[in-house]
Amino acid sequence: MTPQQRTDTLASQLSLNDDQKAKVLQIFTAADDSMRAAFASHQGDRSSMREAMQGIRQDTDTKMKAVLTDDQYASWQKMRTGMGMRGGRRGMNGGGN
Repeated sequence: MTPQQRTDTLASQLSLNDDQKAKVLQIFTAADDSMRAAFASHQGDRSSMREAMQGIRQDTDTKMKAVLTDDQYASWQKMRTGMGMRGGRRGMNGGGN
């Protein structure tokens, strides 16, 4: 999913206002850019890649907590730990056995 698609999905699920939508889109876009840079710079080094991804996720989480209300943030956390923002994509592509 693109940052825009993830933002649109989250906006409908959490009833984000226009200001929140704009901020969430910025957060998701920055996270995607950071992940691409991490992939490019850590090719083949799984340990450093894992550390970089964990840092990006923590940074995203901190930024999202500042934008969302407490209830929205709690719902977002449940969605992330349940199927994840990207988890549905695997199912749609038939990623099973």
